Amino acid sequence: IAKLMADEGLAEIRTTQDQNLILINVPEARLEAIRGTLALEGLGEPTVGDDVVACPGTSTCRLGITSSKIVGAKLNGSAADLRIRVSGCHNGCAQPETGDIGIYGEGNRLNGKLIPHYQMYFGGDGRAFGGLGFKGPSIPAARIETAVARVQQTYLDDHQTGESFFQWTRRRGKESFTELLADLKAVAPEDMPSVMNDHGDAVAFKVLQLGGGECAGAAQELVASNFSEAAYERSCRNAFMYQHKQPQALECAEAIVRLIGNSLLFISGHTKVDDVAEMARLLKELQAERPQLSEKLASINQALEHLKENPDEAAFNKLMTDLDAWTIAVAQTSQEIDKQLDLTATLPMVAGQAQSPVIAAMNGAGVKAAERTQTMTVDLSTYGCPVHYLKARMELGKIKDDGLVDFLLQSGESVQQVSSSLAEDGHSILASVEEGGNTRITVRKAKAAAQQPA
Repeated sequence: IAKLMADEGLAEIRTTQDQNLILINVPEARLEAIRGTLALEGLGEPTVGDDVVACPGTSTCRLGITSSKIVGAKLNGSAADLRIRVSGCHNGCAQPETGDIGIYGEGNRLNGKLIPHYQMYFGGDGRAFGGLGFKGPSIPAARIETAVARVQQTYLDDHQTGESFFQWTRRRGKESFTELLADLKAVAPEDMPSVMNDHGDAVAFKVLQLGGGECAGAAQELVASNFSEAAYERSCRNAFMYQHKQPQALECAEAIVRLIGNSLLFISGHTKVDDVAEMARLLKELQAERPQLSEKLASINQALEHLKENPDEAAFNKLMTDLDAWTIAVAQTSQEIDKQLDLTATLPMVAGQAQSPVIAAMNGAGVKAAERTQTMTVDLSTYGCPVHYLKARMELGKIKDDGLVDFLLQSGESVQQVSSSLAEDGHSILASVEEGGNTRITVRKAKAAAQQPA
């Protein structure tokens, strides 16, 4: 195409959301010659029904759930020339909500098995006077071609003269599509063999974890953002707890539950859910091999609801310890599923444990006895963020490289904050030990070459 443009003296080409190219300012006298040259390369102008956009899905994208690229090649807009949008997951890179018919891949459990599905949208139009499509039923992937063809034919048979697909969907209403596709949505036990496989696969469906792709950073960004926001809510929660403001602390705790729970739902291939009880039910299916996660979530949710009506400071404090431990467990599971995730800096500390890889609870491992007897202790337990870190850095500046310092910090967020920051500066956190309401962390000063500039 670049050679064609050079030969024809064309200076501008544009890309479109339809995954097409547009040559600009083509002289009318050269149209047929250019069409002929493009035809030699197997290229041509759009034809009726070929406006189908698909993301790569599982072919290359690490977040892909279904083989959208293969499905896209099987679909067309029919004689109605509808715009079809196919995404391999709910991130929606193909913008399914803006197509006449849009679908995105997901995994749903039916009769105890994970079955590939496509969530359908109808009547989207991102152009002027348009709007987002409305959500229809989720159809097994094996039946999606039939579902799309049925909707197209119904439109051809039912629409009024001059009535666009966008207008037709608004006239019919959402429920009519649920009824139209009800038989395709339903899967009886005896139907299971026919819906087990995704398009292009000869084996039973499973959500793959590939090494890279177009959306390689999306999981890290969303999940890490949720954990970071949860860490902020945890700080607010703790501040309210210290002030004995339990109702406000409860609100923060509920926010933490939703943020962390939805992170695990996302990493498990499901969309966001606001109702925590429903979240626990879904996780019971999606994380069936880790039943403790959904069970603990359900328990925490029940306890939170009980505390709203029956305030109890001791019960609340215990529940918050359980919530923090559950947060750490979810983080560990998320990092097992996605090896590129690092949630270290956003995790809470649980009394008696060093949950973070940064804070390795080595009980003094790597510290010689002679060094231990000479280690000085700096009490930072009365300081908050960021003063405790700044003072710790000043104290480390006073000692020789490879020297040891024990910092005494208030247990909880302060330990996590200071430990993570010092580790980022290149220092080594050798131990983390609880002492009453405080935590003693042992730090080995980095050599000058290893330290990062302030």
